[in-house]
Amino acid sequence: MRLLSFILFTLLSSSLLSQEKKKIDHTTYNEWKSIRSVQISENGQFVVYDVTPLEGDAVLYIYDTKSGITKPFSRGKNPKLFESENAIVFAVEPEFDSIRKLKLAETPKDKLPKDSLFIFYPGTDSTQKLANVKSYSISPKGNKLAYLSTTDKRPDCPKEDETKKKKKKKGNTCIKTPTSGTTLTILNLENGASYELHAVTSYILSEEGDNLIYTQSLKGKKDTLSLFLYSFSDSTTTTLIEKQYGLSQITFNKTSDKIAFLATNDTNENKNYSLYYYSNSKSLTGCIVDSMNQAMPEGWGVSEFGRVYFNDQGDKLYFGTNKLVTQVPEDTLLESEMAKVDVWGSNDLRIQPQQLSEVNNDKKKSFLAVYYLEEKRMVQLGNDTLYDLQVDPQNNATVCLAKKEEPYMREFTWEYPWKADYYIVDLTNGSNKEIIKNHGYRISLAPSGKEVVYYNGVDSCWYSININSLQKLNLTENLNDLFSGDNNGNPAVPDEQGYIGWALYENDEYVMVNSRQDVWLLHPSDVQKSQCITCGINKNSSHRFDYYRIDYDSLYTDVSNNFLIAVNEQTKSESIYKIQSDKIQQPVFLLETNHKINQILKADNGSQIVFRRMSFTEYPDLELTDLSFQNIKKISSVNPQQAEYNWGTVEMTSWKSYEGRNLRGLLYKPENFDSTKHYPMIVYFYEKYTDDIHLYYAPKPTASIVTDRICKQRLYHFYSGHRIHTGLSCQICI
Repeated sequence: MRLLSFILFTLLSSSLLSQEKKKIDHTTYNEWKSIRSVQISENGQFVVYDVTPLEGDAVLYIYDTKSGITKPFSRGKNPKLFESENAIVFAVEPEFDSIRKLKLAETPKDKLPKDSLFIFYPGTDSTQKLANVKSYSISPKGNKLAYLSTTDKRPDCPKEDETKKKKKKKGNTCIKTPTSGTTLTILNLENGASYELHAVTSYILSEEGDNLIYTQSLKGKKDTLSLFLYSFSDSTTTTLIEKQYGLSQITFNKTSDKIAFLATNDTNENKNYSLYYYSNSKSLTGCIVDSMNQAMPEGWGVSEFGRVYFNDQGDKLYFGTNKLVTQVPEDTLLESEMAKVDVWGSNDLRIQPQQLSEVNNDKKKSFLAVYYLEEKRMVQLGNDTLYDLQVDPQNNATVCLAKKEEPYMREFTWEYPWKADYYIVDLTNGSNKEIIKNHGYRISLAPSGKEVVYYNGVDSCWYSININSLQKLNLTENLNDLFSGDNNGNPAVPDEQGYIGWALYENDEYVMVNSRQDVWLLHPSDVQKSQCITCGINKNSSHRFDYYRIDYDSLYTDVSNNFLIAVNEQTKSESIYKIQSDKIQQPVFLLETNHKINQILKADNGSQIVFRRMSFTEYPDLELTDLSFQNIKKISSVNPQQAEYNWGTVEMTSWKSYEGRNLRGLLYKPENFDSTKHYPMIVYFYEKYTDDIHLYYAPKPTASIVTDRICKQRLYHFYSGHRIHTGLSCQICI
């Protein structure tokens, strides 16, 4: 009897607790927080991330994987890690509420409180704090920190003693020159030594921390800028250029012994620039390209907006060009007296709203050119019809890919996919040849420059074209697989299922792509060498595999250094596999989980793995493991308050449509669902929504769409189906 009473009491208590759970509404949105900016240090000792509310102060966390200790820093942001792991640098914002009150009081922006800079030293568990910091930068491979103050810390001139009547000697007068710059401090975190530079407006610290470029401002009738190079090895300063009215696109090469930048002495508001170069070897220094260069198109010059960068080998310098900037004549009319008319003709390539929305982009457009430093010659590569040339700094190929859209631009408003003609451009002389015409799908040039690989939506096949012979080869016609994507009823030819990138395997070049269920290595010139990485383990299963790449900073992806994610099409559970370098078609199973995996990070020089997975009821917190994925430790708990609220459940359900099709959908119910009651119901169809069964929906304002977070609180069913086609077909699926 007592046992029965205890059971009844327990059930009643549980029921009351469930009924007492809070309901989510707009007032609770800010209780839910998000993890952002996750980083793992070089050797895997530290995991750094911030936790941010919808509105308010974030918290930066530093987790030590060795000790298991987490250090919180209120209002921390933008962390930067050294490869040595001896320090972590981050900014600290002023309190959100304080800034909000000051803004409501219409406080001028320059009077608002400024960020501080914190330096955390894990070895001594100490923190150095620096106030009023405008910006900061580190040398990841060195131990240098540079930070720019919000104020000019130059000492004021001593006040003149009016009692002294002696005549001042010439040259002894103290003058504190006006400047738009502030004080830059360079701190050596290894020995604590610091060095100050004044009147600085911008700076770049080399990756190794051995050199620093900085600009100084001197305000006269106009603000002029000078550029300097400071060497930490011998504490010397080299003047690169002085008293310019504009400096832009300043950059180091990979080894930081060469510098390039744009400079101008043009006093007009719209300025024309020249390209300058400096080398430690002093073999070539000064202006190397301007509008008078023989290879420059007539009426063109160096573009202020074109990115300036070296290739990794340091023998080529890429920059942008465009037509010379013309000065607008001074107008005698007032702004209110000027008529503004937008004229659009039926023959224009772009409709008027598009022209207006893209006017700023048009002003900043530039066309790629290259300067060969050893040969001292410029080659113009792009022009106003042949553009979108992309050259990876790591790539030392002699060709690149370009496209021409003009013949098809008028069709962009009613036809998809958007088409273009594609060309191969020779980087050595700027010549080009058409490689494929009227193409609207994925296209990619091999890093070696030997082949172009592209997808054809008409026959759902991948092709390659040899750059020299222009011979075309169908790479997938004899493969028993589907490479087209599912367009979910959209009125367009399906695109490719997925493009992953280029890989080197056994010293050969492959392109990696997805089929409907598998991951393939396609050889661009020998179809017999193509191979499916996942077909062996997917032969008798209903899994959909994808390649999870963690080496996006590499020219080629390392197949054996990345992961495979397998999604069970029936249950939607996900699994992680590791590819073996010696047995590429036999990936090793690591983990299966009834979640959606949404992030994997690996330490560059360690085995530590940080990953995140989520379900409908579980926020994707951070979990720590190693390459085996055996011992998993949860290292964050961002939203514990969820347990206090009436959440919900989701389940997969199936039915047959009027046409007899087998369909599936998601059924959402409130956590305190009572099967004896009647509830209203919403039916919502949108693409393959069943794939999202494990998505975590944090309560927050959304666009005008139906979301489950409303339904699970307002006590009615929410049904999300799989749309098969558009229009009437949706109706007969219900």
